[in-house]
Amino acid sequence: MAETIRALQARVETLEARSRRDQAELRAVRRERVPPATVQAPRSLITKGVPLTAEPIPAAALSGFEGAYAAILGGYNFGPTGQTASTFFGFESTALSSLSNGRVGVAAGYNRVIDGLLFGIEGRIRTDFGQTEAFGIRPNSAFPSSLPYTFSFGGSAQSSFPDFQLSNAAISKRVLSRDVGGDLVARFGITLDDWLFYGRLGAGMEALRVQRTVDETASVTCVSPVVRSTPLQFSGFSNVVVACGAQRNGTVTRSVDVFASPYAVMGLGVERNFGPMFARIEGNLYLNLPPTAAASGSGTSYATDVLGAVGYRF
Repeated sequence: MAETIRALQARVETLEARSRRDQAELRAVRRERVPPATVQAPRSLITKGVPLTAEPIPAAALSGFEGAYAAILGGYNFGPTGQTASTFFGFESTALSSLSNGRVGVAAGYNRVIDGLLFGIEGRIRTDFGQTEAFGIRPNSAFPSSLPYTFSFGGSAQSSFPDFQLSNAAISKRVLSRDVGGDLVARFGITLDDWLFYGRLGAGMEALRVQRTVDETASVTCVSPVVRSTPLQFSGFSNVVVACGAQRNGTVTRSVDVFASPYAVMGLGVERNFGPMFARIEGNLYLNLPPTAAASGSGTSYATDVLGAVGYRF
């Protein structure tokens, strides 16, 4: 019995050894059948015969303030002050504050943004609604101012006398206004997301209109005077204008002069984007040089304004 058990154990050990050998041989065969791993060559990014094209810059990389734009302006202008001369085109300098009024215009420009810093150029045209008036009264200084008028005494007899003014009274009116103005400026500023804080500096020209009206309808001219000569007791004659053949009143005359006045401008403003639209508010200081400064010796004047604008970026 013991011998039988030992024989069975030996048989089991033999079968286990054969099984381990067979498994080892199977693994070896499988390894031999697997092909070696290959490394693919990198694929060329450029295909022959296909033209190279630039990849578009992502929209997020472009500043919202970059490029061309146009805007409509509106605000309030505070008329010239600081005029050193006593008059300005015949107007008292204190009256120039009446030029303060509304102002509208249009603007167009182009911006370039580099690392958050904005550099641009802008041109604008505007017109103003303010004007100032000055009146003058010329009292009658004519002589003679009434009839009869003795123009010769003791001389020879006269039968005629030239036309003359019985009255030279007149009323004058002057109106000063700004017709149109325009300037070209450089802009520089800092962008923060959709906000822009900027300054502007440049020069321009504006047209100043002076309208003059002289009303001389109150003046009277004696036409074809009627002369009476009366002999004197001792010698000679007394020659007297006793009447007018006709009386002629004066007329109303009007004239317009337009002057080009140069100026320098500087200002500060804030601008905000709303998609392609934008809004801004700014304040400006203008240094005006009157066109008659060289002749009259008057100094420059300055003006200020506050403007708002809405615009569109292309």
